[in-house]
Amino acid sequence: MPLLHKIGLMIRHCEQAQLRVTEQLAQQTGRWRRLQQSIDGLALQCVEIDRLLQSQKLNGCIIDQPALFALQQRQAVLRQRRYQLDFERDRLREETELLEQEQQKTRAEMQVLMRKKNKFSHWSGVQKRENFLRRLQREDMEIEDRVVLVRE
Repeated sequence: MPLLHKIGLMIRHCEQAQLRVTEQLAQQTGRWRRLQQSIDGLALQCVEIDRLLQSQKLNGCIIDQPALFALQQRQAVLRQRRYQLDFERDRLREETELLEQEQQKTRAEMQVLMRKKNKFSHWSGVQKRENFLRRLQREDMEIEDRVVLVRE
């Protein structure tokens, strides 16, 4: 019986670990969604900046030097902001890739825990069957002993 008790403890330990890993996966999924939303938001900002830059083109217009200087300055600011957004988007993509690798490891850990739990559950069933068969053998032996005593 102590072995069956130990197996039960191992099964409970696996179940608790599975709950912990499930929570970890849920947190990782939430972080992944937030990162994707941030990346999508940055992509929209990039599109808008590209539109602004496109609208800043002169298209054959004639302007004086101060206006040209101001236009070039605005374009430079927009390009700088676009580069910053690209840099931030690349950083978030790298973070997303790392998180996806982390999720893969967590899923692998979950599979290991599930296999362990299944193995322990199988052992528990085997142990219960063995205990049942031993009990039957004992009962058979007791019945045989009683029969022998009654005959004598």
